[in-house]
Amino acid sequence: MDKTTKFQLIFLMIASFVSYPAQAAPLAKKIPKETTTNENSWFVGMGAGTAWTDLSNGYTTVSNGAPSPYDQDSFSIKTPASQTQLQFSAGYRWQTKKAFIPYYSAFFQYRRYLGTYIKGIIDQYSLPEFENYDYQMRYRAELFALNGKIDLCEYNHILPYLAAGAGIIYNRLNNYRETALPNVTARISPGYSGNTNTNLALTLGLGVDIKLTKNIWATVGYEYLSQGTVSTGNGETTWSGTHLQFGKNTKMSTVFLNVSVNVPDGIRSDK
Repeated sequence: MDKTTKFQLIFLMIASFVSYPAQAAPLAKKIPKETTTNENSWFVGMGAGTAWTDLSNGYTTVSNGAPSPYDQDSFSIKTPASQTQLQFSAGYRWQTKKAFIPYYSAFFQYRRYLGTYIKGIIDQYSLPEFENYDYQMRYRAELFALNGKIDLCEYNHILPYLAAGAGIIYNRLNNYRETALPNVTARISPGYSGNTNTNLALTLGLGVDIKLTKNIWATVGYEYLSQGTVSTGNGETTWSGTHLQFGKNTKMSTVFLNVSVNVPDGIRSDK
């Protein structure tokens, strides 16, 4: 290769290098800028579970109109069977982008307890030898609450959480029935009327959130609820001035599965 050919080759290489930015500029304009997703989001969710009710009283007594000391009938109170519950939630979730408490949220929760029965045995005159009747009454409830939740950490899209809330619970009792036990003559039923008790409800919860996708989360959780009195309306005839009080500090425990859908705030472009 002679000197002229070498100089020509070097000149072509330099010219190509100098002209590259001008040629690459149009291509660079076609490449979209990197985007980042803001994971702060509104969300809505629905779920279902099972709830257990713990009535604080083991029994209650009412006046029966008989002379003292036989003027009280004793109603035992069995722990109600579990009941199905359905729930709906809507709120806002914030992302901190930190290892500890990566997310926290505030949300409204509605929970409907579909119903169970409060049952027991009636001892007339509060005497065991006069264990004559059994009874039952239907119990349902509705909860409206505001809750706060913190996700403690995240590992493989699993986030353990703690939650707390406060709200109003409506306890509904109706459909009182009593049945004479074998070899006992039926009496006129006290016919306790239905009643709705409105109580302050305080909740504590724990569980795990699971990121199924970026915008779909599942929650497996446990919630403890403390509330107030659950009681019937007044009875009929002889019992018109009486009612059954099943508990002064009623508690409920719920396990549930919930699925929520996030609605992202939007996507912003880095400048």
